[in-house]
Amino acid sequence: MNKVILVGRLVKDAVSFAEGKVVKIKLATRTGYDAKNQKERIAFVPATLFSMSPAQIEQLKKGMQVGIEGIVTETTYKKNNETVYAVDVQVNKGGLNFV
Repeated sequence: MNKVILVGRLVKDAVSFAEGKVVKIKLATRTGYDAKNQKERIAFVPATLFSMSPAQIEQLKKGMQVGIEGIVTETTYKKNNETVYAVDVQVNKGGLNFV
């Protein structure tokens, strides 16, 4: 089963494409505590949201805490004749919650 649930804060305002049918966000989530350096560990997770309403998109501003539920996907593309691998969380309608 491929399912992920994350809660975190938006790193920057959401960016929408295709007349709002596709929205890109980056979520900062806590992954633990580094006792040696006495700092929290943070992961920055990119996500693609589909079928969001204009009202939801308008609320997705930097610093907003949200929860997402989706699937992990991997894509590959060529850049300077090298293969680049990217991991992303795809969130469908109903998979976004404002915390």
